[in-house]
Amino acid sequence: MKKLLIAFVAAGLLSLCPAQQAQEKGHDKAAASGTTLTGCLEKSGSGFTLTDKAGKATMVTGSADLAKHQNHQVELTGKMEKMGNESHFTVSKITHISPTCEK
Repeated sequence: MKKLLIAFVAAGLLSLCPAQQAQEKGHDKAAASGTTLTGCLEKSGSGFTLTDKAGKATMVTGSADLAKHQNHQVELTGKMEKMGNESHFTVSKITHISPTCEK
């Protein structure tokens, strides 16, 4: 009887492992995809700013071709980073939404 109980407990613990691995893979995928911001991409001094519908402006940098999407409605994927006292969004991917900005 004792061996049967140990077998059931072991089987139960082993059945949890695939579920835990699936959760970890999902978390890794979300971290790899980054954060997404949507808004109007505008030239701001020597850089760019993305302004969302609520009017919040975010400094934007990155190797993506930002100038090509100037004054367009875009979806940016990347991550927020700190530079000294300022935060900026480093773009890894641009998705074009509209050739004009919604105001």
